[in-house]
Amino acid sequence: MVAPLLEIGPQLAERFGAPEAVAPVVSFLASENSRGMTGHVLGFDGRELAIWGHPAAEYAVCQDRLWEVGDFARVLEGAPAVTPNPDGFGREVHDLLGVG
Repeated sequence: MVAPLLEIGPQLAERFGAPEAVAPVVSFLASENSRGMTGHVLGFDGRELAIWGHPAAEYAVCQDRLWEVGDFARVLEGAPAVTPNPDGFGREVHDLLGVG
């Protein structure tokens, strides 16, 4: 996934958080401090933390049985395109691609 992005914008390499840069947010999410967080979507690259609250579902699929691993690929392949909600990195990629 990273290689195609670097082909269109080599400067994007600095936006990918190294493991040591994103470790603090992973540690936070695994800690008791995050126990009250529900319904949030976080984007973090080591520098910018983007927080979205209560994102809207654009597509939902219910099954009358428990999900199995293969179900996700089947459903995601047939899912309609969704409207992106990019953070700073996403906006930079969109600008490089000339979209949205």
